[in-house]
Amino acid sequence: MKKLMAGLLLICFTGVMQAQIEELKEATIDYRPVSMKLDPGTQSVTIDIPEEYVGEFQSNPLDFAKRKFNVNQLIQENKGSDYTDFQVFFNTDKGYMVANYDDEGELVSTFQRFKDAALPDDARKEIMKKIKGAQVMDVRHIVISDGWNIDKEYYKVKIKDGDKVKRVRLNKTNRGISLAGY
Repeated sequence: MKKLMAGLLLICFTGVMQAQIEELKEATIDYRPVSMKLDPGTQSVTIDIPEEYVGEFQSNPLDFAKRKFNVNQLIQENKGSDYTDFQVFFNTDKGYMVANYDDEGELVSTFQRFKDAALPDDARKEIMKKIKGAQVMDVRHIVISDGWNIDKEYYKVKIKDGDKVKRVRLNKTNRGISLAGY
């Protein structure tokens, strides 16, 4: 039996050694830069900007736009047109940001709106302090900026308190979170 097993192993090993080697053809990669030329019919351009990790855009949209979007390329490719400002939409399945740029490429303002946002710890504590036994059902995060500086930031929160549904607004300022609309 040992001789039979040794013979089979020898045949298999010899078969592997006799396998043909196939040479693969050379792979080539073509680089085609993304065009940011506006479509004359819709006055818009659509490009995909990949995230390095899930939620990268939603965690800090202003930083994402600063690092990943080249507004100067948009201006350069549409130089012959008579545009004085550009409105850029950054969309994700959880929300969006609208960024307004001037013809020099400077950020004028942004409006951000995200659904199913995570409440900061201090916001949750503020809700639980004011409304005992509340259950958070829905959170909308809205941010308005003037240039690169955040001007207004707040959360619209839908809360279930027993059999009642309440809507409250949590304003975020430099001093912290304050509960409004309760």
